Amino acid sequence: MMSPTTIVDDIVIAALRGWTPDDLFHILGPAIHPLAHRAAIRVPARVASPYLRAAWLRLLPPADPFYDVGLLPSWHAELTSLKVLRDVELLTPPTTPESDPAAKIRRKIEALLRKAESTEFEEEADALIARAQSLRQSHRLTEALQDPHAAPITRRVYLDAPYVKHKFSLLAAVCYANGVTGVLIDSRGLVSLIGTAGDLDHVIDLHASLARQCEHFLTSSPGAAEAKRTRTTAAYRRSFRLSYATRIGDLLQEANSYDSTSGSAVSCEDAPSSSTDLATVASQALPVLARRLTAAEETRDRLFPHLSTLSLSATHLDGLHDGIAAAESARLGGDSAGLDARQRALTA
Repeated sequence: MMSPTTIVDDIVIAALRGWTPDDLFHILGPAIHPLAHRAAIRVPARVASPYLRAAWLRLLPPADPFYDVGLLPSWHAELTSLKVLRDVELLTPPTTPESDPAAKIRRKIEALLRKAESTEFEEEADALIARAQSLRQSHRLTEALQDPHAAPITRRVYLDAPYVKHKFSLLAAVCYANGVTGVLIDSRGLVSLIGTAGDLDHVIDLHASLARQCEHFLTSSPGAAEAKRTRTTAAYRRSFRLSYATRIGDLLQEANSYDSTSGSAVSCEDAPSSSTDLATVASQALPVLARRLTAAEETRDRLFPHLSTLSLSATHLDGLHDGIAAAESARLGGDSAGLDARQRALTA
């Protein structure tokens, strides 16, 4: 009979490998909370990471102290197979104070994303998403000049099953448009994001909004009912998610773009006051943003030296079409051939 003490020991070892309580709850489920809480008191004195120490110190007692002893063998097998998470050395919590100028921009972006989620019109949602990304990009240019040597940090996010890898394609597209790199470090949906603090905040907020919109469009798009009737729902949803992610990537890149010859950019009230000012800021800041992305990628390669690229297929034509329509509707032209490596979906 497996002893609960063994599981507590396993949890402590997992913590020493860089796993937080939230990480374990995502992989193993909340039922392990009582034993995780028993382990928590043993962790802080044994880990070097301030973030990891704080995460285990914050773990509150479970509402229900009981657990299913029948789960102990499977928990033991799962816990002893967990890899070392080297991104823990750079894990940093969101710390933006409400009075910070960046917080003001973030609140404006959040308001745009909430409005995008509330509208029933896909074209309006697209325009609001583009405006939110344009506002962030404008702020990124200014931010880059103010802090040109900002070092990359890491944050973790969670993707729920099913279709974890296909959901990751959307997160990867959002990352790529915002100077962040992401790695799927566990196939059950644990992702490490690497970039500067402001970029990570935006990626996490934007992806959460887009993921909710994707779920809405996924069930309400024209082909969903037909896929259910023909029992091809799984293929439809995989194809929908991939095409949605690809076209969202195009939409975000367009929102980021600045045409130096025409002096035009997607407008937002926080942009510099003239096209000349914007051109000057862009010419000075874009090399800084490029260096930031390079630093994030170099950090990723150091932390995760054995990466492979995800290869995902999209075979359902209705799913491809509906995913594109949901992401861009009438705003952008193009076809479904864009399912390419630009999304940089990587797995450890």
